[in-house]
Amino acid sequence: MAFQVDLKSLIDKAVHLLESNGVFFEHGLSDEEIERTEKTFGFKFPPDLRPFLQTALPADIKSPWGIGAFPNWRSGDTVEIQRRIDWPFEGIAFDIENNGFYLPAEPLLAGNPVFSVYQTDIIHYGCDLWDYFVNEFAPQEERWARYKGVSPSEYNELHRPIRFWSQFTHLAGETLQ
Repeated sequence: MAFQVDLKSLIDKAVHLLESNGVFFEHGLSDEEIERTEKTFGFKFPPDLRPFLQTALPADIKSPWGIGAFPNWRSGDTVEIQRRIDWPFEGIAFDIENNGFYLPAEPLLAGNPVFSVYQTDIIHYGCDLWDYFVNEFAPQEERWARYKGVSPSEYNELHRPIRFWSQFTHLAGETLQ
């Protein structure tokens, strides 16, 4: 469900929504900070997340989840950030050996779906970054309301297929919240 609204408007709405839910922001990352982070961790920020982080960097949150809900890409502990990046793979590997929110950067396009990844429990949590912010931070009555009456198969079709990840949501017969 890619929204046909300009990017600045989406970013402004997301910042307002997150701020109203206790998220504190620092000034956005510079081009140099983005490039250093991508080089350090060996990935590219998706084209919708990069301008968001360059506009406003989530730095702290007052919530039941506690501090650390967002990685501090500017001054965070690189070992901790790497642990968070590795966590989805380690969770899946753990389940394979012993029995999330993730925005894929591949394909390197704006509008990739956001996945909730908790070991092998993998579901779509937003059609794109902006949909994820609504699903996670909007007032309870607004979350998922726009999907009322949408079947699980229709819901899956709203998401861009992502190599590797999408097969989990389709195989599980994902249900709506």
